[in-house]
Amino acid sequence: MREFNPLAESTLDETMRILRNAYPAADLPSPEEHRDTLLECIERDNVHVWTVHEGGQQLAVLRTHDFVMNAFGHQVPVQGLGGVAVDLCHKKKQVAKDLVLWFMQRSCALGVGLTALYPFRISFYQRMGWGLGTPTHRFHLAPRSFPETSEAGTARYLVEGDEDALFSYLDGVQGQTHGLFHVPRADVKLPKANSGQRSVGIEFDGKLEAHVVFKFVALNKHNILQQNIEVLSWTYSTRRGLRELFQFFRKQADQVSRVVFLTQDSHLQYLFSDPLDGSDNNFRLNHQISERGIGIMYRMVDPAQLIEQLAGHNFGGVNLTCGIDLQDGFWEPTSGSFELEFQDGRARVLKNALPSKVRLKISVGDFSSMLLGALPLDRLLDYGTASLSDPAVRADLEQAFHVREAPRCTTGF
Repeated sequence: MREFNPLAESTLDETMRILRNAYPAADLPSPEEHRDTLLECIERDNVHVWTVHEGGQQLAVLRTHDFVMNAFGHQVPVQGLGGVAVDLCHKKKQVAKDLVLWFMQRSCALGVGLTALYPFRISFYQRMGWGLGTPTHRFHLAPRSFPETSEAGTARYLVEGDEDALFSYLDGVQGQTHGLFHVPRADVKLPKANSGQRSVGIEFDGKLEAHVVFKFVALNKHNILQQNIEVLSWTYSTRRGLRELFQFFRKQADQVSRVVFLTQDSHLQYLFSDPLDGSDNNFRLNHQISERGIGIMYRMVDPAQLIEQLAGHNFGGVNLTCGIDLQDGFWEPTSGSFELEFQDGRARVLKNALPSKVRLKISVGDFSSMLLGALPLDRLLDYGTASLSDPAVRADLEQAFHVREAPRCTTGF
């Protein structure tokens, strides 16, 4: 019988060994710093490390996060799964499968309808019902490619004492951005002096409207004048804040070759005078402007609970009842059918209702991605990965699940 227990000091050494063996190529801190980080998790309210034991042996480690996500302007609880590590000597014993099942059961018990994770292998979690989130682009831009602006903002380093202002700003950004996770006040920290990281805020009339954390990365150890800026995180709350932040990057042209940053905004390249990434790669007359990857994945574990938590969201103003036939070969609670009713765009799951003649057949992973707006319904139907019994309602159903912008997630875990 496998047991899941909160991390205790008595299991710290074994937990560290499993983690460091599972991620040998990761940039993990020193053993002393790693121990301190794990000890902090024991005391935290929103991050939990769990150990998995069987027959007196520790088999694995996992970490869960109590997140709150902006979903269409509504704050929804989300359980995050991270730090999954199975001991090298206990592979191929379905430990990871049992770990994921336990995580899903725990999420449901907490009244959470949605979970999220960053996969170590996408196909592994797709088979277990997780759907793809919004793709991320990595740009490598010459500073002079950023647009000029006449905005009268001020860039300054954030220092000790600015944490409250930064928290207030980040809280406001989260409140206006679909998909973002709330950052608790305790997690709002400025970079340590010896980390090599810089934290810069863009202010207008003394109020933050953009923020960036970055570091310099040397390009040639034999030339101290060649470096890139690697952006670790960046946000903005206003258009002028975005413009002034880009102006800050533009001004670094005298000592920076490229500014490297990530974004889930698929249209951002239209702001740049030269979006090319410097690779000179060209395929069939198409010039390479960025690298593209998939990270965050989502999975609903309780559709009725999640839709109830989205009761205030308007799904396109439609009036429609549609049966949802979820395909889930991994977890029985989300394998089956339910009736979804829209009244003037407000959605609810009907209990004990007769099956509707209109049926949408779809996998739980695709439905999770579609519901959040990371994957359009029209593409799923065109590709044949979802099917609709009555083409006459297709336009209304597509309107119900249409979103203006795909969910963004900038929280790593």
